[in-house]
Amino acid sequence: MSDKQPTPFDWLLGRVKAFATSPAGQAGKFTPHPATWFNGGRYEDDDAEWARDEKDEKPERIIGRIATPEELKRWNPLTGLD
Repeated sequence: MSDKQPTPFDWLLGRVKAFATSPAGQAGKFTPHPATWFNGGRYEDDDAEWARDEKDEKPERIIGRIATPEELKRWNPLTGLD
């Protein structure tokens, strides 16, 4: 049995594979572009961040649908929904 430390490449490859198989890595159009992911150092993120499911997102987020009248009343153009 060897106590050999993984090379930086092996460590990074492991992080890429872990992200790719996580819910965040399978999020379709909401998955970051690989260059964005690498340049942002996202491989150093906590794995728990990658495990979050889409339903953990804020329920008031409006993506790909028409806002309800109640949401429009609360809309703030600088910050989105309050």
